Amino acid sequence: LEFRRVLFRSVVDVVERTSIDLNYGFDGLCERCSIDLGLRYDEQNFDVEPRDQKSKGMSGSFSYRLTPTLKASLKTSYTEVEFPQDLVVGRQDKRKQYGGSLDWSPSPRLTLKAFLTKDARDSSRGRDYDELFGGVSGEYRFR
Repeated sequence: LEFRRVLFRSVVDVVERTSIDLNYGFDGLCERCSIDLGLRYDEQNFDVEPRDQKSKGMSGSFSYRLTPTLKASLKTSYTEVEFPQDLVVGRQDKRKQYGGSLDWSPSPRLTLKAFLTKDARDSSRGRDYDELFGGVSGEYRFR
């Protein structure tokens, strides 16, 4: 559980931000798998600029070790974001993400990853989109 409250002053505006993250990981379901669940709340209030926003969301993932060097993961998340000062009536976005990845670790220092994610946003102001993206990455640890 993580709770943060920040007050930031600048020449332009004052920002008050509150965020709460609650995360839970469980690997006792089976010998090769793990489950991670999360809840999030975030609120930003500006004194001058009309950029206030509130967001709340949840996420979950399931990972399974196929072999000692290969791991498969599925992830999903859902977030609602409110922009109360966007134009006159405000705006609310609902965002859903689904994805999967494969992690291959041929040595303790090297990990290669391939992923694919679908991101969809439904907006009350007509700013909807659907996006599919993927990629590959590598990580090498020197120590």
